[in-house]
Amino acid sequence: RTGCLSEIFSDLLLSSNGTVLLSFVSICLLFAWRMFIDDSEDHENFVETLKQEELDKKWKRHNEKWGTSTPSPKLNIEVAMPLPEGSVRLIPTEPFPTMVTIIGDLSSARTVLITYHDIGMNHRWCFSRLLHCMHSAGMLDGGVAVVNVDAPGHEDGAAALPGVEMASGLNLESCATQLQTVVNALGISVPLVGMGIGAGANVLLRFTCDCPSKMAGLILMNPSLGYPSRCERVSLSLVRSLMSPFAMVGSSVSTMARIHFSQRALACKSLPRSYARCYRQPVEWRNKQWFIDAFRSRDTIGPTSRLEALKAVPMLCFSACESAGADFISNDYTEEDCAALVMELRMEVAHTRLSHMRIKGCGAQLAEERAEEILQPIKLFTQGIGLNFGR
Repeated sequence: RTGCLSEIFSDLLLSSNGTVLLSFVSICLLFAWRMFIDDSEDHENFVETLKQEELDKKWKRHNEKWGTSTPSPKLNIEVAMPLPEGSVRLIPTEPFPTMVTIIGDLSSARTVLITYHDIGMNHRWCFSRLLHCMHSAGMLDGGVAVVNVDAPGHEDGAAALPGVEMASGLNLESCATQLQTVVNALGISVPLVGMGIGAGANVLLRFTCDCPSKMAGLILMNPSLGYPSRCERVSLSLVRSLMSPFAMVGSSVSTMARIHFSQRALACKSLPRSYARCYRQPVEWRNKQWFIDAFRSRDTIGPTSRLEALKAVPMLCFSACESAGADFISNDYTEEDCAALVMELRMEVAHTRLSHMRIKGCGAQLAEERAEEILQPIKLFTQGIGLNFGR
């Protein structure tokens, strides 16, 4: 009987009528699939939510393995609270204007937290999760305002910078000068606490060297004082070459994401995965090229006489070096730069109010990957310098 059935199917497949019949059956099956299988956007979002929930569980297990500190029970961040509505101001700076996003009331604030982002990013990518955690823990209450500074052309939806060739002359010293203009334009007279990551940390250090009296403290993540290492220069040159002249935007943003985030974060967390898919338009990357060029060709912040100004400013430094990194290129330079900064300030200018924390199992953007872990040290640091973040 099996042989008869196989002969029947063989004859059916070889005959013209059989071909018509099988085509009809295939069309009916496709019609049934479209009718009864839900492929709507809601269904896709539901599947994506389930996938993200599973990834969140994996990320939680990863943090339980690598976390170096236990969050304080006093900082209740179980319930995520949205940040207050912020206001946006465009400050005239040279050669391009600077966009700032202000959270809170500057006129009644007793303390102002000013942030500066890393290369290829803006304040939303760098500090969004940390600020949400700080707000949920009550650390932005009681007269604390936040000023998020975006380098020219780095804000969301930024138009193409006019005369981009003018930006080629910008460097990190120019960014520090722009920051002075921003602080003066906003009329800030209360103590400032600077928070920066990578290139943003370097800009804040230069600003503090020029205006130490305005700074009450610095919270720096992967900061640097000197010239870029060979591995760092090669990594950033690779990203820069992919942008221009090759115009391979997708490859450049993917490489930049690997420099910023750990492999685990790129696989599990929604924000790093979103960053790896963003900025696909060439105009968005053209705006960011000048900041990358400025950071990869940076000079040392200055001689010991200039670094003396940092001695009076308390600092809390975090370092993490487990980003995925560019292929075949070591990414240990972030932690090496931070360690060199700590040693130089302690040895050369006898800085005694300087703390350094290493965060394991984390990429360079630790404000996104380990926001909950660094929250308590930030709280204790601000209390130690006489500022009360929160009621």
